[in-house]
Amino acid sequence: FSGKGVYHGSFTVSQTEIRNCILEIDQVSDTFTVKVNGIEAPFPDQVMHRANLTGLVHSGENTIEITVVSNLYNRLFDANTRTAGIPLPYRPRNYGIWSNSDGDAVKLYIR
Repeated sequence: FSGKGVYHGSFTVSQTEIRNCILEIDQVSDTFTVKVNGIEAPFPDQVMHRANLTGLVHSGENTIEITVVSNLYNRLFDANTRTAGIPLPYRPRNYGIWSNSDGDAVKLYIR
Protein backbone atom coordinates (compact mmCIF):
# COMPACT_ATOMS: atom_id res chain seq x y z
CA PHE A 1 0.00 0.00 0.00
CA SER A 2 1.11 3.53 -0.68
CA GLY A 3 -1.02 6.49 0.24
CA LYS A 4 -2.73 8.12 3.21
CA GLY A 5 -4.46 6.56 6.22
CA VAL A 6 -6.49 8.44 8.81
CA TYR A 7 -7.01 7.14 12.36
CA HIS A 8 -9.82 8.60 14.49
CA GLY A 9 -10.44 8.30 18.20
CA SER A 10 -11.49 10.08 21.34
CA PHE A 11 -10.35 10.25 24.94
CA THR A 12 -11.63 11.81 28.13
CA VAL A 13 -9.56 13.88 30.53
CA SER A 14 -10.92 14.31 34.05
CA GLN A 15 -8.38 16.75 35.45
CA THR A 16 -9.13 20.43 35.09
CA GLU A 17 -5.54 21.71 34.91
CA ILE A 18 -3.36 20.23 32.18
CA ARG A 19 0.25 21.40 32.29
CA ASN A 20 1.75 19.00 29.78
CA CYS A 21 0.28 16.56 27.25
CA ILE A 22 2.43 14.37 24.98
CA LEU A 23 1.21 11.84 22.41
CA GLU A 24 3.62 8.98 21.74
CA ILE A 25 3.26 6.50 18.88
CA ASP A 26 5.15 3.19 19.18
CA GLN A 27 5.80 2.71 15.45
CA VAL A 28 4.61 4.84 12.55
CA SER A 29 5.52 4.85 8.87
CA ASP A 30 6.19 7.29 7.29
CA THR A 31 5.13 10.85 8.14
CA PHE A 32 2.22 11.85 10.36
CA THR A 33 0.17 14.81 11.49
CA VAL A 34 -2.06 15.05 14.56
CA LYS A 35 -5.25 17.03 15.15
CA VAL A 36 -6.94 17.36 18.53
CA ASN A 37 -10.43 18.79 18.64
CA GLY A 38 -10.00 19.85 15.00
CA ILE A 39 -6.77 21.81 15.60
CA GLU A 40 -3.49 20.60 14.12
CA ALA A 41 -0.64 20.04 16.56
CA PRO A 42 2.45 22.04 15.60
CA PHE A 43 5.55 20.17 14.40
CA PRO A 44 5.10 16.53 15.46
CA ASP A 45 8.50 14.85 15.95
CA GLN A 46 8.82 12.45 13.00
CA VAL A 47 11.91 10.75 14.46
CA MET A 48 10.79 10.15 18.05
CA HIS A 49 7.12 9.67 17.01
CA ARG A 50 5.83 12.24 19.50
CA ALA A 51 3.56 15.25 19.36
CA ASN A 52 3.11 17.91 22.00
CA LEU A 53 -0.64 18.37 22.50
CA THR A 54 -0.36 20.85 25.38
CA GLY A 55 -2.90 23.62 24.86
CA LEU A 56 -5.05 21.49 22.54
CA VAL A 57 -6.44 19.11 25.16
CA HIS A 58 -9.18 20.20 27.56
CA SER A 59 -11.01 18.52 30.42
CA GLY A 60 -13.86 16.34 29.23
CA GLU A 61 -14.05 14.50 25.92
CA ASN A 62 -11.45 15.23 23.23
CA THR A 63 -11.27 14.01 19.64
CA ILE A 64 -8.04 12.98 17.96
CA GLU A 65 -7.15 12.40 14.33
CA ILE A 66 -3.79 11.01 13.21
CA THR A 67 -3.05 11.11 9.48
CA VAL A 68 -0.21 8.92 8.21
CA VAL A 69 1.19 9.34 4.71
CA SER A 70 3.51 6.69 3.30
CA ASN A 71 6.17 7.13 0.68
CA LEU A 72 6.02 5.39 -2.69
CA TYR A 73 8.33 2.49 -1.79
CA ASN A 74 5.66 -0.22 -1.63
CA ARG A 75 4.00 1.07 -4.78
CA LEU A 76 7.17 1.36 -6.85
CA PHE A 77 8.79 -1.88 -5.73
CA ASP A 78 5.86 -4.26 -5.62
CA ALA A 79 5.43 -7.74 -7.08
CA ASN A 80 4.96 -6.28 -10.59
CA THR A 81 8.44 -4.78 -10.49
CA ARG A 82 9.99 -8.11 -9.54
CA THR A 83 8.10 -10.05 -12.20
CA ALA A 84 9.18 -7.52 -14.83
CA GLY A 85 12.74 -8.79 -14.38
CA ILE A 86 14.09 -5.74 -12.58
CA PRO A 87 16.78 -7.05 -10.19
CA LEU A 88 15.94 -4.94 -7.15
CA PRO A 89 15.92 -6.24 -3.59
CA TYR A 90 12.40 -5.76 -2.24
CA ARG A 91 10.93 -6.31 1.19
CA PRO A 92 7.41 -5.02 1.80
CA ARG A 93 7.45 -2.39 4.53
CA ASN A 94 4.91 -1.79 7.24
CA TYR A 95 2.57 1.12 6.82
CA GLY A 96 0.49 3.08 9.30
CA ILE A 97 0.62 2.79 13.08
CA TRP A 98 1.50 -0.39 14.97
CA SER A 99 3.13 -1.67 18.16
CA ASN A 100 6.24 -3.85 18.36
CA SER A 101 5.28 -4.92 21.86
CA ASP A 102 2.12 -6.23 23.48
CA GLY A 103 1.31 -2.69 24.63
CA ASP A 104 -0.74 0.04 23.09
CA ALA A 105 0.44 1.50 19.76
CA VAL A 106 -0.52 5.04 20.84
CA LYS A 107 0.02 6.44 24.33
CA LEU A 108 -1.03 9.77 25.81
CA TYR A 109 0.83 11.25 28.79
CA ILE A 110 -0.97 14.02 30.70
CA ARG A 111 0.40 15.87 33.72
